[in-house]
Amino acid sequence: MEKDETKEEGILMMANEGVILDSDMVWYVDTGASNHMCGHKYLFLDIEEIEDGHVSFGDLTKVSIKGRGKICSSQKDGKECTMEDVHYVLDLKNNILSMGQ
Repeated sequence: MEKDETKEEGILMMANEGVILDSDMVWYVDTGASNHMCGHKYLFLDIEEIEDGHVSFGDLTKVSIKGRGKICSSQKDGKECTMEDVHYVLDLKNNILSMGQ
């Protein structure tokens, strides 16, 4: 009998309690992202607009980085969390937390 050989490229794990949240406030943890990223300018406490740099995605598309700044969010337990050096990427549909950062 021949062994079935498959190559595993990665694993995505997600938990959902069925609670509907404001999608602008949802953050997805990404082990492959090099930086935190957000597409909602109004979430930034402060932002430095930049015109240099881009983000590359898995499908080989590139999107310009429009700024970098600080975002404050509330955790499930009510504590506030401040994320620094978050990239503002115009029209990014999902907020991304970089595991490495």
